[in-house]
Amino acid sequence: MRNYFLLLSLAGLTGCQTESTPLNSAPPPLNPPPAAVNAPSAPATPAAADKRIFTDPTLKVAFHSVNASTTESSAFFFKIQIDAQNLTDSPKSFNYHIDWLDKNGNVIELPEMSLPMSLMGGQKSSIVAVAPTPLAKDYRIRFFPAQ
Repeated sequence: MRNYFLLLSLAGLTGCQTESTPLNSAPPPLNPPPAAVNAPSAPATPAAADKRIFTDPTLKVAFHSVNASTTESSAFFFKIQIDAQNLTDSPKSFNYHIDWLDKNGNVIELPEMSLPMSLMGGQKSSIVAVAPTPLAKDYRIRFFPAQ
């Protein structure tokens, strides 16, 4: 019986030959996502240069948006990410509203809704949003003081 286990162990060591890969290379993904999910994202834009981001003048001393990027999500919905930062040492609260635009740059009529956000002093955070309709191809975001 002991010889049987020894024989199995040796067979396992000398069994199938596989190609070796360098230790520092990454293994291939098990299930690569479909091409639509892998759609290239637009490079992050410094938000100060992005004309789609409007910040109320009263917030500019305490808050700024750092980067903005866009992608198409897996269901072909437009997705955005805005990185924001509190420039002060104290907590700040504000609201934001996103207008979704169609391929012609027209605002898609949706219920008006502003969302609250709070940041601790010096904190950076991301706002990630997916368009509620596949018709959206661009956006405009407004930041204004909390009421």
